[in-house]
Amino acid sequence: MGTPPMERHSEETEPSVVAGVGRAIEAAQRLLAHRIDLARLDILELLRRLQFIGAAVVCGGLFVAIGWLAVTVAVTLALEGVLGLPMSAAASGVGNVALGVLIFIVALRKSRVTMPASNETKQTNGPES
Repeated sequence: MGTPPMERHSEETEPSVVAGVGRAIEAAQRLLAHRIDLARLDILELLRRLQFIGAAVVCGGLFVAIGWLAVTVAVTLALEGVLGLPMSAAASGVGNVALGVLIFIVALRKSRVTMPASNETKQTNGPES
């Protein structure tokens, strides 16, 4: 005669384990797709910010370079009356080189201070007391 109506009804309304696992996998795939979309949008926003920062750095650097050139010309022209044009240009050039070397040395020292010590230097120096 078949299955009683009560059992037939419960089989139709209750999902099977396989169907439940299938729906869970689909939900996980949708969640993963949404996470990937969010990560892509975050990366695009980061790239836009980096473009803006890069453009600002380039423009700022250009203005600083033009200003430094103007200061160098002004110093050269101010020293022209005292030293003559060739010597004032040389003095201005030496001043620029000296300032560049000083900035390089300071940057080098700062980078050594902020860099963490490697494992090799810790091992060769022995245990800290």
